Amino acid sequence: MDKIVENLLYWGENKPKEPVQVQFHLTNFCNLDCSFCPTKIFVKDLDKKNELSIEDWLKVIEDGNKLGVKEWHLCGGGEPLFFYERAKKIMLKIKEDGKYGDLITNGTLFKEDFIKELVEAEWDRITFSLDGPALVNDKIRGPGVFEKVVENIKLFSYWKKKLKSENPRLCIHVVVCNLNMKYIPDMVKLAKKLNCQELVINALNLWSEDVKKLKVESKELKKYLEEALILAKKLNVETNIADFIHFDLFEKANRMDESLIDESKDTKKSNFLSMPCFRPWYSMVIFPDGRVLPCFEFSDEGESLRKKSLKEIWFGDYFKKIREGIKEKKLSSSCSKCNSWNFPKVKEIRNELEKYLNT
Repeated sequence: MDKIVENLLYWGENKPKEPVQVQFHLTNFCNLDCSFCPTKIFVKDLDKKNELSIEDWLKVIEDGNKLGVKEWHLCGGGEPLFFYERAKKIMLKIKEDGKYGDLITNGTLFKEDFIKELVEAEWDRITFSLDGPALVNDKIRGPGVFEKVVENIKLFSYWKKKLKSENPRLCIHVVVCNLNMKYIPDMVKLAKKLNCQELVINALNLWSEDVKKLKVESKELKKYLEEALILAKKLNVETNIADFIHFDLFEKANRMDESLIDESKDTKKSNFLSMPCFRPWYSMVIFPDGRVLPCFEFSDEGESLRKKSLKEIWFGDYFKKIREGIKEKKLSSSCSKCNSWNFPKVKEIRNELEKYLNT
């Protein structure tokens, strides 16, 4: 957060700075068929030939490090570890270069030798997608998934203890829907049992008519969130549940564009502070086909790494246009589906910036 705020302060003085973090969508392929996955809705033609090669990704890391990138985040659209050897080389390269590495994964494809390597390399953070106890999770994600993920989390815990390492930080991620909302307190207990330091929840984006059937009833959900929050404090499990309660994020889901703009109106002292989102000033997302966008929710063509360098894209016309639009509170239609946990992060960044800009 400190580096993000530092760079934003430069931007606020019209002094462009490098991105702090880059998010990789390594592939659209996945070994699971989760019921609410947006990738299977929007990506119809899967072809490895259309995706960046290992050489392409390693060059991106090299160029990004020269540019000044501090953090590399590996996540969807598909499962990052689907092409296993490629993912291994990329992750180990990130740590060899001394950068922060974050992985979001369905957690089913790890092998013990790689788990040991990641602990030895002090990979920073791994978030495992688990959406409830075995019967519930496997209804959403497929038979046997829960058992396999838990087995791999235990292996990470084993090697961390054996090698006396604090890293990687282990986290469980729950996408809350009407199938699993009453089990959120149980997931806090599971996180503690598996020696995970965090449990994070997220609101379900309603990508299709089938997914809309999984929508939660906010009033009913609140009691489960409050129970889970009390448990998390008691068991010393870090969680973002308080944010979802305080900011009523389940009500804001699927209309986050309106919510971000409404929240930014509270700040009147600085045009820079009143922006509804700061992401295009510190982050960029690279898709499997080489498209580069400011956020993974964007669905336009963006810019392509097949035509321009990372530096050219970051300081180029496309990102400038996005930034100018946000300054004028003109958000993309894609912003309605913004990740719910971005809302409190925007608020936190704004509060930190305000300490410097309004003193």
